[in-house]
Amino acid sequence: MSDTALDTIIPAAHTKTFNGVAISLRPFKVGVLPRVLAAAQPLAHMLTLREKVDIPSLFMLHADSCLELLAALANQQRSFVDELEVDDAINLLRLLLEANLDFFVQKVLPATAGLVKNLADVMQTQALAQTKSNI
Repeated sequence: MSDTALDTIIPAAHTKTFNGVAISLRPFKVGVLPRVLAAAQPLAHMLTLREKVDIPSLFMLHADSCLELLAALANQQRSFVDELEVDDAINLLRLLLEANLDFFVQKVLPATAGLVKNLADVMQTQALAQTKSNI
């Protein structure tokens, strides 16, 4: 398989340097999934508008979640993100979302929503069963 064909299947990582640290601009690894999900949860409704994600508005409305998401996607500690200039943080989050958003919106959020719905269904079934047993 040629390098070009392989790059089509698994895109090569691009890097950008922020505050002297090279950040890989590629989809995140599964190990940071819990961190990404926790940080993205308050932003999910805005992230699903893929064509219209307004990163400055995300920061204004959910600054802490944006910084946590940025740290997770950049595979850095929060302290690194806290030291970025505002424009660098916005630019880096934009680049990392571009690298991750299609996968995240098409695969991760629907799967998470499905799990939450299944959990709610199970809880409702258990509540109904308990109510009937108390009668």
